[in-house]
Amino acid sequence: MKKNNKGIALMTLVLTIMVIFILASIAIPTGNELVIKSKLNRFLTVMSLMKIETEKLYEDYEFDNDSQILTID
Repeated sequence: MKKNNKGIALMTLVLTIMVIFILASIAIPTGNELVIKSKLNRFLTVMSLMKIETEKLYEDYEFDNDSQILTID
């Protein structure tokens, strides 16, 4: 008599899919955290660049306190 091995292949497929779902459930939140950290670092970099440019403009120009007019050195 021959053995019927069709059930083993189906069971292997189900277990493989379950393992893939478990790995995906671990990887997706980690990926989201990395994206959030990356966006935060980009924001901080842009803010630092804006600060540097603002300081540069402040050094290049001088404000006249009496008439509130921008004067160039």
